[in-house]
Amino acid sequence: MCKILQDIRLDQQTDMVEVCFRMRSDDLQPSVITDELDIEPAWSFAKGESYTGRSLIPETKEIICVQRQRPWGIWAIDTKPLAKVKEVNKHIIYLLNMLEPKTEKLVKYLEQNEKYQISFIIEWSPVEGFFGSYEINSQILMRMSKLSHYIEFSFLGKTGE
Repeated sequence: MCKILQDIRLDQQTDMVEVCFRMRSDDLQPSVITDELDIEPAWSFAKGESYTGRSLIPETKEIICVQRQRPWGIWAIDTKPLAKVKEVNKHIIYLLNMLEPKTEKLVKYLEQNEKYQISFIIEWSPVEGFFGSYEINSQILMRMSKLSHYIEFSFLGKTGE
């Protein structure tokens, strides 16, 4: 039996906001990052770790569980504790308050941009499906840029009823 790892409902009555800070690398060792930063990740895994995924059999439309290997290592923290907060800037500041005191330790990873991909991912799902917007304070965006290689903006919307 497959376990559903994430269930996102796009028919919620309020906007959904979540921000994630993620480090990704073939050589990433999650326990080393956790120890160095002294921050517990929301999730992490090393390249090659086994996990149970799902696959669709097109002929029968059956979804089956399959064993797979992680293609790279990931260490990530997110703003799930702020699930009821709908202001994007507050989510980002929550992560910045954890990460900025660790800037000196993060720099060694940031300087290895050929080896590590470090990013903030902002997921936003507006109430009205496709309609709406949000803004990020310019100063906050500059602070994010100092701690990452990329900032990804993810808009989740309804495509129909």
